[in-house]
Parts: sequence; structure tokens; C-alpha cells
Amino acid sequence: MTETNEKVSNEFNDDGLKVNYDDDTGQVSLEWDPQDPTWNWLSELTEDEIRDIIMKHAQQILDEIGNETENT
Repeated sequence: MTETNEKVSNEFNDDGLKVNYDDDTGQVSLEWDPQDPTWNWLSELTEDEIRDIIMKHAQQILDEIGNETENT
């Protein structure tokens, strides 16, 4: 991990998606190659649609964790 307030980049070289996180602002940004068949569908979406997809899946993960905690 890097020092607080430093810009962090988490790059997945093998799959063509680059996720950037800025500690100062808490902002996350995504970069992808529009020619990459794995990620080119993101180019067809708006920023709001991408945000909604991420939020939906994050909530699903949190719900699953909550369910697992309740069942233990």
C-alpha cells in the first residue's frame, strides 16, 4: 500500500482494466482499451451507468457478507 494522500493506481495488466484511486479525493477512475474485447462494452455506457453497475455489485457483496455473518 502507498502513503496516505498519494495517488494510488491498481492496474490489472493481464486483463486490460486499469483502476485508479485518489486518496485525497476518494475518487475512483477506470481506464480500458476500447479495442479490448473484454472491456470494450464499457465504452458504450455513460459514467452514471458504470457507477450504477459498480454500486449494485458492491451492495450485492455487502449483502452476501451480511448473510454469511448472520448464518455463523
